[in-house]
Amino acid sequence: MADNLPDKLPGHTRSANERTSERNAGFLVEALLLLAFLIVALAIFVQLFSQASRAGAHSAEVNRAVLLASNVAEQFASNPTTVSAETTSEGLTASCTVNPRATERGTLYQANIVVTNEEGETVYSLQSANYQGGGAR
Repeated sequence: MADNLPDKLPGHTRSANERTSERNAGFLVEALLLLAFLIVALAIFVQLFSQASRAGAHSAEVNRAVLLASNVAEQFASNPTTVSAETTSEGLTASCTVNPRATERGTLYQANIVVTNEEGETVYSLQSANYQGGGAR
């Protein structure tokens, strides 16, 4: 709006330096607003990428825990009496508790498999059962 004014008003004359300083002030304000916007946007993106990284690490840990629990469950399914009480792999520990229950015609083995991380937090748990016949028919 100031640029639309004529160079000479009654009682006032504007020099070329005044016009240049007004343009520079406008440019400076625009540049500062753009810089503030970029800083806010950058802060938001850093937080988003940080959360995505944590979610990815947690997902990878859960996937490893599921694989370890599945391996222990397969051992339990093949022979419930010889499954290891604890199995460790890649910083995770799978604990397997087997409870046998005798029936008339065999034994029902129930297993509770719990996978924990290095901090002792439960990452994944699984329950399984295996019936071994062998009683009178």
